[in-house]
Amino acid sequence: MWLNHHNLNRVCAGLAIIVVTGTGHAGSILYVDDDAPAAGDGASWNTAFRFLADALTVADDPKSNVSEIRVGQGTYLPDRDETQPDGSGDREAIFRLINSIVLMGGYAGLGAPDPDARNIELYETILSGDLLGNDEPDFINNDENSYHVVIGNSLDATSIFDGFTISGGNADSTYGQGGGMSNVFCYATIANCTFKSNTATNGGGMYNLFADPIITNCAFTRNSAIEIQDGINRGGGIYNFISSPKITNCVFNGNYVDWWGAAISNGNGSNPAITNCLFSGNIACVDSGGIHNVEDSNPTISNCTFASNESLYVGAVTNGPGCTPSIFNCIIWDNQGIVGQIAGNPANVAYSCVQDGYDGISNIDADPMFVRNPDPGPDMVWGTEDDDYGDLRLMPGSPCIDAGNNWGIPIDADDFDQDGNKAELFPVDLAGSPRFNADEADFDPGCGTPVVIDMGVYEYQFDPVKQIIFADIDGDGAVGISDLIALLASWGDSPGNCLADLDINGNVGTVDLLALFANWGSGG
Repeated sequence: MWLNHHNLNRVCAGLAIIVVTGTGHAGSILYVDDDAPAAGDGASWNTAFRFLADALTVADDPKSNVSEIRVGQGTYLPDRDETQPDGSGDREAIFRLINSIVLMGGYAGLGAPDPDARNIELYETILSGDLLGNDEPDFINNDENSYHVVIGNSLDATSIFDGFTISGGNADSTYGQGGGMSNVFCYATIANCTFKSNTATNGGGMYNLFADPIITNCAFTRNSAIEIQDGINRGGGIYNFISSPKITNCVFNGNYVDWWGAAISNGNGSNPAITNCLFSGNIACVDSGGIHNVEDSNPTISNCTFASNESLYVGAVTNGPGCTPSIFNCIIWDNQGIVGQIAGNPANVAYSCVQDGYDGISNIDADPMFVRNPDPGPDMVWGTEDDDYGDLRLMPGSPCIDAGNNWGIPIDADDFDQDGNKAELFPVDLAGSPRFNADEADFDPGCGTPVVIDMGVYEYQFDPVKQIIFADIDGDGAVGISDLIALLASWGDSPGNCLADLDINGNVGTVDLLALFANWGSGG
């Protein structure tokens, strides 16, 4: 249920913002560019460090007063610095993130008309574990690659890692966790990053242990968790172990695992919040092409789309004993597995489109009408160069338009859209377009303010409507006495699309009343 941790998240996020505001950008900026002359001091683009490792060494000294590192377009390897410009070949060499440092890639860099111009796609900044530069597709020639490309250990919320492509990590042997990035006790923000072509025994793209990072606007593409030694492999994209990150507006395409959870595997009490994420073309040899939950892991999955993921047993989401994830406002369609789309311990699924149906409030079983369905290409194999992950926006007339529940998406506690409003519900879809659009011709679901959010990662764009505040049942922009009256008037078993049912359990009762009081005055 969203309501029990909404307020805790808001408080924690507020504290994190205070910490960042108090320390961020107070010190100097270091510059890194792989085209820079030798022996730079990093003080400007003209005197930039050639190697990221040198900038991180300087920034790690408390006397340096560095608060930010800007990295120009190019490729950077963890085993190279000014003393070893041709590389040491040390597979244990890593890029280690640092508290109170904002590390940002995607800059035009040295020689550009505006070296501070930033575009992470145009000016791609690659952190690579391919130490010999000889990798081929399907992880051929990666035996000498770095075990991990990036490490995020013992980090608080003041550490920010933004705008990089992380590739070529190979966490095999005893270093089997997190080829692209390994995080232990990590609360950093990881934003606008692409993790691709990394491999590991577990967590090909990323491994989290006792780690609750904020992972936002990231892509996990064609990472693998493969069986190096006997045992179970987990998490082609991400493996969470005793970790509950926030994973928001992320894409998981073409990832592979020998065993469990091609995109994400959650184990040992991991309860991530997964919002506005897309899963397509991920393959598990054994179980769960999308998300695999075991050992009392209970993620909350909202406004996500799972399409054309495959495994031997379950196509999209598998739940082991003790696992009851909440799945709200999702589309789970055309995933392949002999057991079906969702299987194992029953999940709390509501306001979702699930092929072949699933028990729960206001679920539907109807073609979502994607603009273009995913296709593995002429070779009919996912994870290869000819894959088409589809266009999973909704066409006009889709049954998923205006069919979700407003309370099925979390509060924007981290102010994703930077509008200063942390009381509104999450305001945008995966493309950055406004949520809470509605068809004016179909504007009354029969209980409270209209339910206007769509199912899935993309919102069909009618005319934008006002911001939506959690527990604002009457839609007047604030939680107050009229919402209390509306809730009391709906007490008891509720019909579908009843906005007084704040915890989306089919009944308006004490838990909903407490949630309303906890949000009293929000938006006012």
